[in-house]
Amino acid sequence: KVSGKEYVGGFVGYVSSHLTYIDYSRNTGNIVGPKVGGFVGVTYGKVTIDHSINDGDISGLGSYTAGFISCINKNAPTVNVKNSANRGKITAGDESDVGGILGATGGSNAVATNCENYGEILVESTDSSSIANVGGIIGNYGTAKNCRNYGNITTSIASPHVGGIAGYGGHAERCINKGTITANAKGGQI
Repeated sequence: KVSGKEYVGGFVGYVSSHLTYIDYSRNTGNIVGPKVGGFVGVTYGKVTIDHSINDGDISGLGSYTAGFISCINKNAPTVNVKNSANRGKITAGDESDVGGILGATGGSNAVATNCENYGEILVESTDSSSIANVGGIIGNYGTAKNCRNYGNITTSIASPHVGGIAGYGGHAERCINKGTITANAKGGQI
């Protein structure tokens, strides 16, 4: 189990301006914290993850939560997750950007290619003004190419943006969602 107070990742918590390359790797540990990802917590630098698997459950205690990278700064160079799969359960609360592969991407600099999410995604809150962006592949912006979501997505957030591939914004190309989406929402978009 890996836990921390901020920027928590199974491999790297925080990437500054350096190049990070992770290939043919697997995370099996459960990870708990804010800004938490199965592989990388937060990045401001270039990251490539290829042929890798997250089997650990991810529990976000705040804003960004994902199977691979929780948060990508909008000024970061291109970030790629390729040929990889999340099989761990992902849980988070309100005010979250949550994705099976990528959480908050900051824009078009993040790309998930040939990725799959099998993990259940559960985002809950009792706050009547709560919001969240929840996607089977990407939570907020970014690009998904040839990706598939098989995980069920459940949220009790009052105003969610929820999608089988992307929660809010972004670009999806040749993607498939087979997961069930359940939202007990008063507002938001599904």
